[in-house]
Amino acid sequence: MGTLVYDLDNNGNDTQYEGFVGRDGYTVTRHLGKPRTYEPRLVNTGKLPSGIQYRGIWRWIAPNTVSFAVDINNQSDSDIKGTGEGPISFTLPVNPAPAVGQAFQGYMINGGYDAGLPNFVALTGMSWMGNRTNVVKILYPSANKLREGLDYLLVVPRRSSVVFSGTYEADTL
Repeated sequence: MGTLVYDLDNNGNDTQYEGFVGRDGYTVTRHLGKPRTYEPRLVNTGKLPSGIQYRGIWRWIAPNTVSFAVDINNQSDSDIKGTGEGPISFTLPVNPAPAVGQAFQGYMINGGYDAGLPNFVALTGMSWMGNRTNVVKILYPSANKLREGLDYLLVVPRRSSVVFSGTYEADTL
C-alpha cells in the first residue's frame, strides 16, 4: 500500500502513465505523453452507411477523471436515422460514474442544412444517474419551440460532423 508508480513504457506495450496503490486500490492518476486513441460508436441507429469516420482521443488527467474528444463525421450522402428506441447516442472510452448524472457539450456542423436542421447545432450529451454503460444520449434544442427545451437527436444529416469534448468522472474507483 502507498506505492507510487511511473510507467515510462520503455518496452512499448502501452502508454506512459503515473499511478498509485492506495486505500481505494490501484488507480492511474494521469497519462503522460500523447493521448490515447479510441473509436467512438454511434448507438440507437439503423443500418449505417459507409463513409463514416470515427475519431476519438482521451487520457486520464487525475484519479478517476477522463478528458476526451470525439469527432464522428458522416461523409456519406445518406442521413443516419435513429431506430426509435431512444436518441442517437455515442460511446465514451471509459464508463462514466453512475452515482450522478453528467452533462457533455458538443456541436454539429451541417453545412448543407440537411435533414431540416440548421448549419450549426448546439448538442448536449446526457449520462443519466444509474447508467452503467459508456453510452451518452444526444439532445439538441427543440426544432419546434425553443421554450420546450431539448429534444432527442433522431438524425445525423449527410455530410455532417458531430463533435463532443470535455472532462467527466469515470467509474473506476
